[in-house]
Amino acid sequence: MKKTISAALCAVLSMSVLAGCASAETSITVARVKTSSSLEAVSYDGKINSSESMMIIPSASGKVTSVKVDIGSQVKKGDVLFTIDDTTAQLQLRQAKASLNSAGANYSKIVSAANPQAETQAKQALERAENELRDAQTLYDSTKAQFESSSLIMPAQAAYDNALSNYERISFLAESGEESQYNLDTAKNALDTASAQLENAKSQAQSSMNSADSRLKNARTALDAAKENYSLTTGSVNPENAKVAKAQVESAQAAFDLAQKNVNDTVIKAPIDGHIASNSIKIGDMVSPQVPAMSIINPKNMEMTIKVSDAYIDEIFSGKENISAEILVSATGETVTGIIAAASPGADPATGLYSVKISIANEDGSLKDGMLASAKLIQQNADSEILIPSESVLEENGAKFVYTVTDGSIVKKEIVTGQEKNRYIAVTGLSTDDSVVVEGADKVTENGKFRILSVGN
Repeated sequence: MKKTISAALCAVLSMSVLAGCASAETSITVARVKTSSSLEAVSYDGKINSSESMMIIPSASGKVTSVKVDIGSQVKKGDVLFTIDDTTAQLQLRQAKASLNSAGANYSKIVSAANPQAETQAKQALERAENELRDAQTLYDSTKAQFESSSLIMPAQAAYDNALSNYERISFLAESGEESQYNLDTAKNALDTASAQLENAKSQAQSSMNSADSRLKNARTALDAAKENYSLTTGSVNPENAKVAKAQVESAQAAFDLAQKNVNDTVIKAPIDGHIASNSIKIGDMVSPQVPAMSIINPKNMEMTIKVSDAYIDEIFSGKENISAEILVSATGETVTGIIAAASPGADPATGLYSVKISIANEDGSLKDGMLASAKLIQQNADSEILIPSESVLEENGAKFVYTVTDGSIVKKEIVTGQEKNRYIAVTGLSTDDSVVVEGADKVTENGKFRILSVGN
């Protein structure tokens, strides 16, 4: 956000503009340096409000039969605030209860027509079939995994490989006379035995796989049969009649629940802890869901929303954990402390300002909803760093520098950079009176001619 600059700087800039009108001038924009404590220079007016407040709007219409609270009353969540005549609602509830009982009795009569003992036996058989299928599936999965990984034949395969290696070694040595025919025959017999054992292991592994597969198929067949038997057993009840009767019960239950809600809605309770801030009803008044009857605020936690310009919103966003607020309360003259609770990431289209919410503790209840106040934001533990726009920093031969406007001339100043803060960077080597070249900094030269397009913070 552009701000009015000092008369001295205006004079400097005027001279710069005149000097730059001659020839080969470079168009630039200039920004004043800012400090990390610049937030403290601005005061924001606003109102203190409860951070937790509720309008009490009844869900039911009718005549108020009792009012349990008044303005200023302290209430807990769930406390009764007022009641509405429930005569009609109670009649509707009794009617809904009777309909529910009737529907339930009709459904019970229909489903009890089945043979309870046969149904129990069929259900037990179905459960056994389900358990057998589960066990068969587990065994099949385990056997298949062992079969596919060859773990069932690994010992036999290892023995065969060892016997084969031994036979080949002795056979080679026997050809040169280094081993006897007896040892060769012994190695051959061992190889034949290992080969037979390997084939037997493979056969047993395949047999285990076939057995597991057969058990799984039989379990599936048995489960299908158990399901069909259970369906036939329970099918002695007309399925359509039972379905209709069950739907009637569900419909009656929904009507009863709605009637019960209508009765409950005639007793209006506090949705939060707090104090009654307003009350517009008395016994005998008519209330409806279109008009608020009361309001409740919780005074223990207050808040103040301020409107901040774009010159400060980045600083607030980057360091809101270290920013506190000093709030001067107009009514009492006292100053209270708050913290930044939230900041809007977008500006209000109508004003161009950003909303920042300040949270204020109010345990003693001295702050009241709607009090006027003035807030200042304070950067905690700040060393008043000098900040400049990041894009104004240039680098040459490993050294960083900026161009400043000094006495109508462009002056090159070497700097040391620190921590970046959004669009700004902390530097040393400049003073609070300096103005740095931002746009066009890469085109100017020291003592070169220039034309200033704009000046900002």
